[in-house]
Amino acid sequence: MKKLFILSYIFFMVSTSHIFSQAPPQEILNQLGSAINYFESDDFNGSYNVESYFSITDKKKLIENFTTLEITKKTGEEAITKILETRTIGGEEEDSDDEDDDDLSIRVPAGADLKYYSFAKIKYNGNSATTQYDIKKGVSKKVKNELGSGYISWDITNNTLKEINFVPLKQPKMVTKSSTFIEFKDKNGFLYPETTISQGEIKFLLIREEYYSKLFCYNIVQN
Repeated sequence: MKKLFILSYIFFMVSTSHIFSQAPPQEILNQLGSAINYFESDDFNGSYNVESYFSITDKKKLIENFTTLEITKKTGEEAITKILETRTIGGEEEDSDDEDDDDLSIRVPAGADLKYYSFAKIKYNGNSATTQYDIKKGVSKKVKNELGSGYISWDITNNTLKEINFVPLKQPKMVTKSSTFIEFKDKNGFLYPETTISQGEIKFLLIREEYYSKLFCYNIVQN
C-alpha cells in the first residue's frame, strides 16, 4: 500500500508539474531569446526607423537630444545607419564612446543563459502573466557580473511576450541604479523590441546626474 501511494504521488506530481511551474512557458522564453536582438541578428534583412530621445540632468541644467535614424541591413551584413534629423536642447552634442557599448549589453533568461536564472511564482492579472527572475545561487562571480534581475510579462490569451525589465547586478562604469525596460510588438508573425527605455544615475567625484533614454522602432520593412 505504501509503495502504491508513493507511485501515485509521483504520477500526480509529474502530470501536474506544469501547474506548479514557476518559469514562463518555453515558448515565451524562446520568443525572448530571438526578439530581444531581432534587428541585430544575421537573419534580419530590411529597414526600420528609430526615434531616439536622451536626456541628462542635474540640479542646475537639463540637456535633451532628439534623433531620428533610418537603419538598413542585409542578411549577414553590418547595419547601415543614416541620421535623418538630430537636435540638442540645453547644451552641446557629445560624441558617443563606442568603447562603452559592452557595458550596456544585457544577458536575459533565455537561450544559453537560461541556466543561470531562477523564477518566482507567476502572478496573473487579467490576460497578463508576470514572473520575477533572479540569478541562481552558485553562479560564478565572472558570469554573475554579466547577469541581472527583473521581470518578464506575457499575454496568456495568445502566449505572446509583452515586456521585460532588466536590472544589472554589476552597473556600468560610473553608473548606479540603472535599469532597462523593453516592450515588444508583433508584426506579421515576428516579435521585435518596439520601445526600449534605459535610465539611471551617473556618479563621478562630485558629479551627480540622472539620465533617461528612449528608443522607439517603427516603419519596419522586411525584404
